[in-house]
Amino acid sequence: PEIVLAYGFSNYPRKSPGVVTVLRAGADVRGVWSSEIIDQLPTSHRLRCADFEGTGRKVVVNAPLAAETAEPPDYRGRVPLVFYRPGEWRRVVIGADAQGVVHGIEITDWDGDGRDEILVASFLGIHCYDYQAGQWRWQQITSGDPSPWPKGGTSDIAVGKLGKDKFIAAIEPWHGHQVVVYTPGHSEWRRQVIDNSFRDGHALLTSDLNRDGRDEIVAGYRTSDGRVYIYAATDPQGASWQRLPLDTELGPASCAAADLNRDDRPDIVCVGPAQRQLKWYENLGP
Repeated sequence: PEIVLAYGFSNYPRKSPGVVTVLRAGADVRGVWSSEIIDQLPTSHRLRCADFEGTGRKVVVNAPLAAETAEPPDYRGRVPLVFYRPGEWRRVVIGADAQGVVHGIEITDWDGDGRDEILVASFLGIHCYDYQAGQWRWQQITSGDPSPWPKGGTSDIAVGKLGKDKFIAAIEPWHGHQVVVYTPGHSEWRRQVIDNSFRDGHALLTSDLNRDGRDEIVAGYRTSDGRVYIYAATDPQGASWQRLPLDTELGPASCAAADLNRDDRPDIVCVGPAQRQLKWYENLGP
């Protein structure tokens, strides 16, 4: 097995080497792993696997936080998005269309064509990179929080489904106070703020926790007195959402959903840096 990781991160691009490394196991995975530096891209921040060609062979996408020359708090500049093919591990540029801070990306088959697209959350809102006929196409989905730069746009995104209909969950703006749901409209996506009580929002996912064919939203903010909440739609269209507390003592930097104990129910795992805790929330059923 191989693991790709990034380190040397800083919110100040000029201070961030953004080292990208491949770790490789030997004959015994419990032994010492070897490491190979494959790239240095300042503020390398999000690494995700994607199959944008529909071949079953995934690449590793690297989304830096900001442009190499950007300066806080405005972070003016275009942010590159790149990928690496396993084995070659050479940097290939997807594009540099996002601007400001790129805090979150989502890998998903957005248009149902059997190939992954890349959704990008930045100061410009939410956009989609779609690979077609050997070219990357950049399309806007929504502009996010309408506040002026650098207080607008989108921080984190997760795609979910209510039955057959897609929705986008978002934290807005960057490290923001709002949990937002976008649902399809006639000509544009409808924006609905379902919670505005966050401080330093940082964890977001969607998952069908009760296996009813309708995804819930899990979101949290990472302060020392942070919270983790579950949001469930109370109507078929997602016009109304109920907030349920999951943890009132953990401020998560990140959460993930997976069936950890193989009981066919997705569990939740969150890490809280302020509390120095990693928690598993076992799903015991409806």
